[in-house]
Amino acid sequence: MLSSPLWAGLAALVGLASAQGLTADDAARSALSHDPLYLAAMAAVEEAHGQLRAASFLVANPTVAAEVSVLEPRWGASVQQPVSLSGEGRARHGAARAAVDAAALDGRRAALVAAA
Repeated sequence: MLSSPLWAGLAALVGLASAQGLTADDAARSALSHDPLYLAAMAAVEEAHGQLRAASFLVANPTVAAEVSVLEPRWGASVQQPVSLSGEGRARHGAARAAVDAAALDGRRAALVAAA
């Protein structure tokens, strides 16, 4: 149970905030911008989005090769891109999508806890 001096301090703080024109939305925004758990959760969301982008583009980096003959008038170039035939690319994309969803939910939870 909270003691009366604590309630008095909280009431004074709320009164001071309202006297300075701090609205409830401003207080919630301030709490979010300074809460380390919320900021860590938002960083995890960004990291998960980066992992999703990496999983969505190419399975591996493409290889580019070129050759030129000095003695004969011929040249050649090739580009190779590994392609997954067994479905690990799809599984990796699905796992990355699930990680984004989980990080977003953690971020929402952290926001609610910080604003409470």
